[in-house]
Amino acid sequence: MIRAFEGARRPAITLLTVFLVSNLQTPEAKIEHRVEHLYGIRDPVFKREMSALLGPMIIAGNRIAPLQNGDEIFPTMLAAIQGAKHNIDFETYIYWSGQAGTEFARALAERARSGVKVHVMLDWLGSVKIDSPCLRK
Repeated sequence: MIRAFEGARRPAITLLTVFLVSNLQTPEAKIEHRVEHLYGIRDPVFKREMSALLGPMIIAGNRIAPLQNGDEIFPTMLAAIQGAKHNIDFETYIYWSGQAGTEFARALAERARSGVKVHVMLDWLGSVKIDSPCLRK
């Protein structure tokens, strides 16, 4: 019985390895087609198009601001988390390790402790390098 199990285990491990290797390879990204900018970010059509592309509607009372790179994005996100009074729905593909990840974990945990409903959804692959202490906040 043990030999039969070992014989079945090898093909399964091989199949799993092939699956992981083929799906985790990151081919070089190539820009094949430039997208022409039809609207400026202040144009009302831009907001409507972004709503259609990204899913969540941009509705009256909400604000949008163009941000580039972590130097602009992270402080803005942290300020929004720290200022939340009712709920936080935080969804991200990549969860950062190091100082950025720690700051987000602390801010989310602090808001949860103060009574804000906090929902966090992380992509399993994008957050594989999350620091363990962040999970205990």
